[in-house]
Amino acid sequence: MNAPQNGARSPSQVVRGGVSDLAHDCMTLAELQVKLMKVDLKEGLSRLVAPLLMGIAGITALLASLPVLLLAIAALLQELAGMSSGVSLLLASGIGLVLAALLGGWALSAVRRSFPMMERSRTEMTYNLEWMKHILSRHRQSAPD
Repeated sequence: MNAPQNGARSPSQVVRGGVSDLAHDCMTLAELQVKLMKVDLKEGLSRLVAPLLMGIAGITALLASLPVLLLAIAALLQELAGMSSGVSLLLASGIGLVLAALLGGWALSAVRRSFPMMERSRTEMTYNLEWMKHILSRHRQSAPD
């Protein structure tokens, strides 16, 4: 009685087909999202290598010369300001710690600016989710009550 006539599809077949198409599109988007994430990650890591190597070289040079510099500052303070050896060494160490904190903050800032990690993946994921919401809300609005 409710059988389709002349090759027409029943409402349940139409719904199954629509759900199947939607599921297929969502899976395709998920696959593409994973591929894009891999590309973004690879590019991001390749851009990170040079700043990290330069940072390591800079830190190595700083660590090698810092004790000599701090001792020279302490000797200068002792000579020019007439400070005791302990006070001049303590003051020179404080200067070294402040310098290390400033350089560390600068290096961290430079690494963060060197690449916007996963920006394309985040953008595409946002677009894909908005598309899915739109499609699902459109199907919900057009569904018979």
